[in-house]
Amino acid sequence: IYSIILLFLIQSELHTFLAVIIAVSMFIYLMMRILNGKSNGWQKLLTSVLAVFALFFIVFLLANPIVLTLAGVAGVILSIGMAVDANVLIFERIKEEIKDGRTLGSAIDIGFDRAWSSIRDSNFSSLITCAILFYFGSSIIQGFAFNLAAGILVSMFSAIMITKVFLKTLVGTKIAKNGFLMGAKKTNKKPRILPIIRNTKIWFGISGILVAVSLVGMIAFGLRLGIDFTGGTLMQLKFEEQVEKDELKTALEDIGQRLESTEETQEVGATDETGNAEESTVEEADETPTITPRTEDVDFSTASVIWSDNGYIIKSKYISSDTHDALLAELENEFGSFEETRFTTVGPTVGDTMKYKATIALLIALFAIVLYIAFAFRKIPRNVSPWRFGLSAIVALAHDVLFIVGIYSILGYVLGVEIDALFITALLTILGFSVHDTIVVFDRVRENLKNMGRDVTFGEVANKALSQTMARSLNTSISTLFTLCALLFLGSSSIFYFVLALVLGTIVGTYSSIFVASPVLVWWHNRALGRKQR
Repeated sequence: IYSIILLFLIQSELHTFLAVIIAVSMFIYLMMRILNGKSNGWQKLLTSVLAVFALFFIVFLLANPIVLTLAGVAGVILSIGMAVDANVLIFERIKEEIKDGRTLGSAIDIGFDRAWSSIRDSNFSSLITCAILFYFGSSIIQGFAFNLAAGILVSMFSAIMITKVFLKTLVGTKIAKNGFLMGAKKTNKKPRILPIIRNTKIWFGISGILVAVSLVGMIAFGLRLGIDFTGGTLMQLKFEEQVEKDELKTALEDIGQRLESTEETQEVGATDETGNAEESTVEEADETPTITPRTEDVDFSTASVIWSDNGYIIKSKYISSDTHDALLAELENEFGSFEETRFTTVGPTVGDTMKYKATIALLIALFAIVLYIAFAFRKIPRNVSPWRFGLSAIVALAHDVLFIVGIYSILGYVLGVEIDALFITALLTILGFSVHDTIVVFDRVRENLKNMGRDVTFGEVANKALSQTMARSLNTSISTLFTLCALLFLGSSSIFYFVLALVLGTIVGTYSSIFVASPVLVWWHNRALGRKQR
């Protein structure tokens, strides 16, 4: 029914109006059934609201033109990683049930039920972050958030519905009876419990060294901000004839001086006795292009020229469209024909606005993650504070952000790498990946707490949860790194440092979700318990 309605709405010019009527009618109908006692249906109401939301979202996707940017590609990459992660979670649960002696049919049903809480909490926290970033972020960040949200919704549907249908078709076949093919070969060996919590001091020492190096780099070298935050102009040119870097640099300085002197002459122009301005004293060259008047300072002496992809990237102070056109005309007259493959210009005011909005979006996203995790873990047993789960996840996120920012402050000092909007997008991607991984571990801690005896310590519960989710964390991270490494070594040089941030973030995010978040949670719990006993 939804498919038929959707097709009709897409073809109709009144799709939004009709969608609102359908949504309101469905809501009123379900409320009447609930109030009359004919439905047990608060869950049905929630399902219908989510379905209507999905309907609006899909109609919006199909009814509006959408451009895929580099930030959007980052969102797609992260959503692919989360889609793989959801399936890995389900398969690991099914394997556990098969090893316990269940048939494939019952193992599939129980595995999906037990994996749902992890998939729900991790993806919902990412969706909340996407909503906040879309509202507060700049256009680049909005593209990232939108594509990530779309990918999460599609991946949740495919993991929960389509994967289950495919697995059900295997029930009763020879493949279902082969434990090796199902990845669940029976063995008498007990699962190994890794001593992660026991060696908490080692992990804290490693993390302390990483954070200290990052802080020293940030304090000593600072951050080299790009034109997205400081304002400026970036041009990428490909010349048909060979042009040397020093030759282009000298030509830019000379062109800047000519444009500046032309502007002053046009503004100061002498007047005759009647008060009318006389003609400009600038002599016209044989076939030099006409230079239009400008009202800005033109100075290319501080511009940087970088070789890239058989061409040059020129970074300078902010210039207007008129100055840009005049510059291209002068360069063509100087070096012959060429192709401008990229042109970006950002005013100083826009740069400050982007910096402010990016900071606000990050802070609110972190606060929302704490609130959601505390809400999701509100029924945690054995007097374990749900707020500690959220704040421990934030500690792991802060660890990841400090490490990446510190590394890039050092790279900025050594190699001149700049912090731009793509770097902020990479940070958001890293945050989403890290908190996703951390919530999966915390969900297994919550489940183990319900099944453990009173004589088992909280540290032992967390240690078992880490051992149970270790394979899933490594499988998800490695599969994501395959895609990122392909982009890193085979992609364009213009996004090299953007992809490098994603690679480093995936590695450090996996490390922090295992060796930082849970050890911090256990340490905090034991400290509070000891204080209470004293």
